Amino acid sequence: MNQATLEIIKTALRNDPGLNKSDRIRLLQILRNPVREKSTIKPEPPRILRRREVAARLGIAIRTVDLLAKQGVLKPFVLPGRERGIGYRSEDIDALIQKNES
Repeated sequence: MNQATLEIIKTALRNDPGLNKSDRIRLLQILRNPVREKSTIKPEPPRILRRREVAARLGIAIRTVDLLAKQGVLKPFVLPGRERGIGYRSEDIDALIQKNES
């Protein structure tokens, strides 16, 4: 951490009436030597949208969603344990929206 940044934080901590001296020292130690721990938070599984939800998000007809999938613009996701159950990842839809806004 940059020394100037550390001095600014020190000043702010000194002027905070809610902190006692031991808390200030502990916070400064953490800022100087951050502990790098492995994240125990599991990544959230991707949200799968149905054709109807995709059509509503994109403002198009369901048939157009099917055509975009056939053209390869949208990548369908086959739901586990199903033969015909198809969905679309919300990240893919969000990326398509961002791409069209640019």
